[in-house]
Amino acid sequence: MGFAGSIYAFNAYQLAVKQTFDLQQSQVDLVASMGNIGISVGFPAGYCAERFGGRVASFVALILTVGSFTLIWSTTHMVAFYVHSYWLLYIYFLLAGFGAIFSYMAAMITNINNFSKKHRGTVIGILDASFSGGPAAVSAIYGAFFMNGHTHGDEDKQDLPGFFLFSAIGFGVASILGVLTLGNFPPETEIGGEDHMRSGFKDGGGKEDDRCGLIDGEGKGDDKSLSWQLKRPETADDEPESKLSLKAEAKSTEPETVDKTGLALLRDWDFHYLFWNFIFCAGLQLMVQANLTSYLQSFHFEKFSTIITTLSFAIGTVSKFIIGFVTDLLVNRVPRVLFLLIANIMQTGILIISIFYADQFYWLVIMTLGVGLANGTLYCLTPTILSELFGVKYFGLNWGCILMGNGFGGLGAQYLFGAIYDYYGYRTADGETECYGLHCFQLSFVLVAVLSGCASLFNAALLERSCRRRSHRHLAVTKSNSENISAEGHGQIQYTPKTT
Repeated sequence: MGFAGSIYAFNAYQLAVKQTFDLQQSQVDLVASMGNIGISVGFPAGYCAERFGGRVASFVALILTVGSFTLIWSTTHMVAFYVHSYWLLYIYFLLAGFGAIFSYMAAMITNINNFSKKHRGTVIGILDASFSGGPAAVSAIYGAFFMNGHTHGDEDKQDLPGFFLFSAIGFGVASILGVLTLGNFPPETEIGGEDHMRSGFKDGGGKEDDRCGLIDGEGKGDDKSLSWQLKRPETADDEPESKLSLKAEAKSTEPETVDKTGLALLRDWDFHYLFWNFIFCAGLQLMVQANLTSYLQSFHFEKFSTIITTLSFAIGTVSKFIIGFVTDLLVNRVPRVLFLLIANIMQTGILIISIFYADQFYWLVIMTLGVGLANGTLYCLTPTILSELFGVKYFGLNWGCILMGNGFGGLGAQYLFGAIYDYYGYRTADGETECYGLHCFQLSFVLVAVLSGCASLFNAALLERSCRRRSHRHLAVTKSNSENISAEGHGQIQYTPKTT
């Protein structure tokens, strides 16, 4: 999972690629976008992991990632050729990203299936934290071992061949570990838990539970059902059993997650609010994070390149783990989407201020932290909410489709950034484009601030629908519990057979 995320470490060596192959800013941004598009074409990888398992998906990742990074490594030994055929870099990075998504899906789907639903936010948070931790670690490694102090206009002297060879070996080792370890080991059904109750409803008649009293259910095998109604006064000894019974009944009133995909998914407004929020946010976050070194170069802060790029991914790593854990603790009281909305509002405010103060180093640090935090929240909670709303049966396909949309959103944002930079910049003698000053980025900051504001509106709409469902569910549970308490006041136990 960590090495899969290292595709996003392109920002660490972006200037080296730009100078080595004499690329304009729009061209080097397109190289970065190709890696993002590759890792965003997730539905084939999701289908492969769901249908054939994590080991097969890891084997596919092994072939694609090692092969593509070997090709990328070869470009550094034929620079004269690739200066004129730089378009081949687009294909190589596209294949590298496409291989990385197989590693990502193999780890994600295997672990979602292997852990209980109540821990899903934490599990996804840890996985996505490692996904962000990968580029943070790789950026730090690049700065420590491959940059070699060349950060003052001589970035073409950095050790790109050694780094690309390191990446090929790293992806190979990670993929082999996936082939050896990513098996399906689903948890056993918890007695008395939600799965146990559902199996009772689906597979048998009413079942007597030693802890919860009598649980209503309908039999399907013999077309008969038994309805047990407890009607007697409570005593001190009965109080714990009564409370457990009400809790079990409250659970039974919660709607089961319906597995959806395809047209049924596209007709659901919840999906569209989640989808377009992700497209807008992930695209603008990619644009900001992938061009941190361009900001630093333009404002003459090049010596902080390794620190800023590592900090960007480090805050995403920490935020994903914390957000996943906290939302699991509060999921029954606070909708997860509320955390998304808060993060987007914060991000929008930071981007608006960046229009005027991004050339100040302290604000560049604040922007890096704010966008990184919002990015961590987005990548942790979006797949979690998606699986809770539409089930895990088609999770790989559904999440893969959202990621694919993000690929094209990121491509558009990156292309606009490069075009604006080239427009305000100037061409050097060797064909590169350079631009210095805040004016190079103000228009692009305006665009991403607007996108972030629109994403906040989508989050607000999804939050309103979530709160409305919670309110209806609470009313249903309250009504059911009131009827039970009223029935217990009659002071008798009544057994009523029913036929269907």
